[in-house]
Order: sequence, then C-alpha cells, then structure tokens
Amino acid sequence: GVRLAHRPMPREDALRALDALADLEPAWNCFLDGRAYFEWAGVSYLMRGVNGAAARERRRAEHTGIARRVVSFVRRGLRFAKRLALNRDSRQVRSIRPIVERTEGGTDKLGCTLADAGRTDEAVARLRASGRFEVARMGATEIEVTAAGVTKASGATLLMDHLGIRGTDAVAFGDGGNDLPMAEVATFVAMGNADEEVRRRADEVCGTVAEDGVAAWIEARLGV
Repeated sequence: GVRLAHRPMPREDALRALDALADLEPAWNCFLDGRAYFEWAGVSYLMRGVNGAAARERRRAEHTGIARRVVSFVRRGLRFAKRLALNRDSRQVRSIRPIVERTEGGTDKLGCTLADAGRTDEAVARLRASGRFEVARMGATEIEVTAAGVTKASGATLLMDHLGIRGTDAVAFGDGGNDLPMAEVATFVAMGNADEEVRRRADEVCGTVAEDGVAAWIEARLGV
C-alpha cells in the first residue's frame, strides 16, 4: 500500500513520557519498527482485573463464589493471549525502555495500563499538560499516547484528502477512546460494544463486533 505520512514520536519525547509516569508504575507497551512490545507487568495488571471489563467481571464473580472467580480468571488470561496473538510480531519484554532508547526511527505509539483509575487520571493529566502528546483514555486504567497532532482524525483527514472524499461523505466506526477524534472529521458510528462515553458522543450506534455491526450498518445504508 501507499504510505501517506509517517509521524512517529521522537525518541526523546517517548523517553520523557516514560520518565513522567515512572512513579505511577505503569505497565507499558509500544509499537515501533513494525513490531509490538508488551511489558510482562501488564499480564499481572490484567489478571488482577484492573481494566474496565475485567473489573466488572471481578465484581460479579465476588458475588457468585469461587467457581465463577476461576472462570473469570481464565477468561482474562485468554483475552490477553488473544490480544498478543493478533500481532504475530509482538514480543513480551521486561521493559520497553531499552527498546525505545535504541530505536532510531521513533516510536509510533505508546500505551500503558495502570493499577487503578486514580493513577490513570494523573497519568493523563501529566502527559496532556506537557503539550507534547495526544493522550486517549482507553478504559478505566488504560491510555494510548501518540505524538502531538497525531490522532485517528489526522489519519482519516489524510486518507480523505488522498481519495478526494469530503467529510460529509465519510463514515468512521470505532469502539475506543482513540477513535473519538474521528467524530470531528466524519460521521462517527460507535460499535454497540463501545464504552458509554464513545457511544454518547457518536452520531449513531451500530451493532457490536460480535454481531458484525459494521457490515450490518453498511448493508442497511448502502444495500450491498
């Protein structure tokens, strides 16, 4: 395919982000050089059920006994394994810092999971205050970080300009906080499984991923 633009985060800025949140003990992940890296600490956080969906499962399990707790634990483990399997080039590492330090092409994206919502609030505030980053909230305890000015809205705008499509003719689908900027440049349709904030800010809501919501929406509107 054609690469319309590539605006990675400079190495110095990526390291600033890591340093800025060090005392909050995040579990980092990053995407660079066509490969994804995940710190093993993220497995611990996930298994403890600190992300939004897992936290809800954990609370339900606490009311239904040990058997449900075991099932919830296994499901979280399977979800994490599936997440890693989606990218065959992913690697699990103790720390991503050495990887960021030695890369010359910059970091495409950083992400991290924190132990609780309070730490996540603080992480978002610190990074946004610096003015060097775009920060998307991806749930109660997860954030995604890109270089200033680099969002899915900027990517969608580049693609629309390349194809000669006006914003009124473009439709974007999404289910996470990093998808919300696209609502500024196109009709935005939230997936039925999206977080409440994403669905609230969308122009429309389609079916869930499991229900093939995007395909159903397109078939209903375009008859294809």
